[in-house]
Amino acid sequence: MGDTTSIPAIANINSNQIKGAIECLLFVADEPLTLKQIAQILEVKEAEIKIALHELMVDYEKGSRGIQLREIANGYQIATRPEFTPWIQKLKGLPQRIKFSRSTLEVLSIIAYRQPVTRPEIEAIRGIGGAGPLIRNLLKANLIQIAGRAEVPGRPPVYKTTPEFLKHFGLADLAELPQVRGQESEVRSQKSEVRSQGDSGY
Repeated sequence: MGDTTSIPAIANINSNQIKGAIECLLFVADEPLTLKQIAQILEVKEAEIKIALHELMVDYEKGSRGIQLREIANGYQIATRPEFTPWIQKLKGLPQRIKFSRSTLEVLSIIAYRQPVTRPEIEAIRGIGGAGPLIRNLLKANLIQIAGRAEVPGRPPVYKTTPEFLKHFGLADLAELPQVRGQESEVRSQKSEVRSQGDSGY
């Protein structure tokens, strides 16, 4: 005879079951799930889901757990803790995380903080040319994308970061980027000057 264990109706799910259900959804999901997606699946108010997510985060923070619940790219995802990465790589034979040159990371940082931004603006901020190959590497890695074209002569493409950028660096959104002070007026001046001149380069 088959298993007759009753499955609770979603409408009558209690707080503990909500936490368990959320945990299962996040475990099987390939991408971060938003608050709205979880609420729709469980047919529970978003406010209740938010409380359950917070409680799960607290649960995972207790003790020396190997996994954590992270808010990433405007959604939630269960992930391993970075300090245990070497053992995971040893088990799965995974390649090392993509490593970029200092120049590439510099370009990525400029795009992250100044987006949308063009290649000439990036080079003006760096004070050196040759950003094209670095931008192409970042496009290939899906960390940035073309977000349109600037309304200046030549209409150069403008770049911005992607959701993959947020996931790669474990950020919920761009507001979590470390705050950088200084040189704001200089950067704005450089961008205005470059856009007034125009450029059609990649």
